[in-house]
Amino acid sequence: MSSAGRTVAWWVALVALEASAAPSASIMRGEYVVGELGVLELSVSGNEVRGVFRRGNRCAFGDGETLLEGVVDGTVLVGKLTTCVEGASCASPKDVPFMGFFFDGTITANVEIERGCSATGITDGKPQVLTVQQTFASMWENAKHAVEAKDLETALPLLRGALRRPEGKENPQLLHDYGTVLNGLKEFERGRTALESALKFTKGKGPRDDERAVLLYNLACAEANSHEEAKAIEHLKEAVNAAKPGALKDEIQADGDLDPLRELPDFIRAFGTKKAPK
Repeated sequence: MSSAGRTVAWWVALVALEASAAPSASIMRGEYVVGELGVLELSVSGNEVRGVFRRGNRCAFGDGETLLEGVVDGTVLVGKLTTCVEGASCASPKDVPFMGFFFDGTITANVEIERGCSATGITDGKPQVLTVQQTFASMWENAKHAVEAKDLETALPLLRGALRRPEGKENPQLLHDYGTVLNGLKEFERGRTALESALKFTKGKGPRDDERAVLLYNLACAEANSHEEAKAIEHLKEAVNAAKPGALKDEIQADGDLDPLRELPDFIRAFGTKKAPK
């Protein structure tokens, strides 16, 4: 099979594999770093992606100049990047075609540049690699929009990717968001781990704090479904004490995530209810 044939076959197979679980293309919006090329701002209209130059000092591009154009299908982006090229017989700027894969906020593609040429934003080697990495702020913002739209499957990889960034490590609010999404997807064991970390890195909170109350409540939900019933009840008590009086009463009465606790005497004594209302 020819190289072109192999590429087409790979493309068809990959699109078929990803299509059923592909996230909305809208999560690709935002600012991206393209190595030394600088920062591009990507916008999405339908399945068309456009990236304009915002800042960077390696190439002589102007603010708002279109440097990336492509079409997204599922998690695959096919397009071209315009960048400056160095080398004795290399024309610059140059349009570099690519077929990239979008995962956890990063577009990655193998590309080819003529022998003896190097392109800004593309890593030298065999193969040469184009990496277009969404900024931490854009990833988190897109994740929040996905959560608001109740699209937890889309929010999860963005939050996971943000946690891998230096800005995301030990960030209690980000860990809280990640754990809450895992709870929503019924992945309570992983949710518990994230929420425990969020609680660990939460500092300087007073006895009354709504954010801490919500964190403790969500941790209790995860623990209730992770065979940690005693811890769940204690964290529910702490959540009630941290919240405004009566703020969590309705949630505790009705939340299905707390059903594993409702038959327990300690729960009944603490919250005066045995079963959630139907």
